[in-house]
Amino acid sequence: SGKDILNSGAATLNKPSGTGSEYAYQGFLFNTNYNYAEKYLAQFSIRRDGASVFGPDVRYGTFWSASVGWNLHKEAFLQNDWLTELKLRASYGSVGNAPAGTYGWQDSYGTGYIYDGNKGAVWAQVQNLKYSWETVSTANVGLDLRLFNRLGITGDFYIKDNSDMAYLYYYPVLAGQVYQYQNIGDLRNKGFEVAVNYDVVKNNNFKWTLDFNIGLNKNKIVALKDGLPISNGNKRYFEGEDINMFYMRKWSGVDAQTGNPLWEVVAKDGTVTTTSNYNSATLQKVGSATPDYFGGFNSYAEFKGVYLDVNATFSKGGLI
Repeated sequence: SGKDILNSGAATLNKPSGTGSEYAYQGFLFNTNYNYAEKYLAQFSIRRDGASVFGPDVRYGTFWSASVGWNLHKEAFLQNDWLTELKLRASYGSVGNAPAGTYGWQDSYGTGYIYDGNKGAVWAQVQNLKYSWETVSTANVGLDLRLFNRLGITGDFYIKDNSDMAYLYYYPVLAGQVYQYQNIGDLRNKGFEVAVNYDVVKNNNFKWTLDFNIGLNKNKIVALKDGLPISNGNKRYFEGEDINMFYMRKWSGVDAQTGNPLWEVVAKDGTVTTTSNYNSATLQKVGSATPDYFGGFNSYAEFKGVYLDVNATFSKGGLI
């Protein structure tokens, strides 16, 4: 629990004001590890978590993880000078996400409003007794390789599923500024990442290391509550589509004769025309903010305690 005084009033000569909140988390954890001759590795854990942000009947969630690893370079048939490390690994696990809000499942009201000269309160948050944990489950397989104690390569392939995604839903404006925490659907991410590390120079006085990584991630909304699209600013969630899909009026340039801006109008038969009236343009899918791929580069050099570190990142594709 915690309390935070936002304004002591000293600077503005107003009455002191502040906010207070109370919350509770409870967790139980079991974890075990197995290691045989530094060759065969295994791990298992399970936890039971509870959070007061959720309703009394759905307050607790159970999450677990398991992983295995095999250090092949420890095997007698792979003992040699050039193979420093060769490890295969696999894992599967789940974690629970809780929202930032302290009272996510309860009704709440905003105060400080005046109507017809009288003080009042307005409905702000709608109760949701079924609002519960968002579960993130990840399956991963990977490879760690190091050659000549100088060149390192790491590769990972993963599938990550978000179940019962947490979302702050705002009701139409006619209902007032009213919102509700909801579990709206399921999302799947799938991708891979590769990282390469090379020690260019490695001695007592001078070290120089180069790193490079590249990754690709694709996502798809698997299911939505009631199967209906959900608006989120200038984006909209659709089943089977990227979660970063923009849904907006599509820009079509400038009218060469009048200089007016143009947007697309799409008829029911698919015919496309243009208009200078923004409100008459068609709301449509215009592309995703998810990049085609992304990565980075790093150069680290050190000479007698003085170092130079250079970083660069890149991505291709994805609207902004």
